[in-house]
Amino acid sequence: MRDLPKYQDEEPKPEFEDPTLYHYAIYSEIVIAVSVVMYSVVKNAKEPWKHVFHVVIDRKIVAAMKMYPDLHHIVLLDGDVEVQKDLTDLWNIDLDGKVNGAVESYFGSFHGYS
Repeated sequence: MRDLPKYQDEEPKPEFEDPTLYHYAIYSEIVIAVSVVMYSVVKNAKEPWKHVFHVVIDRKIVAAMKMYPDLHHIVLLDGDVEVQKDLTDLWNIDLDGKVNGAVESYFGSFHGYS
């Protein structure tokens, strides 16, 4: 059996740190679910080539988040969502100096949440 090259951390590609692109972080160990989220974002995007995904599947990859401070916005997506429209308008929301924002969850006719 031949020796496989050892894994080496590579420098992040420029697009991973480009604040002019639309960045999403997805934290999930379920790769199929993540692929559905990514597909639904790209499918509904007006400019799909401008979307960058940061997928964190375990603690070892958390070090990759060191680039987050260079970004102006990053949207956290759950691994169980299906996006149904273009999300780029989220980058136009003025957070008034706050570091995070949230959207209201839709629970259909269920009104018993607190």
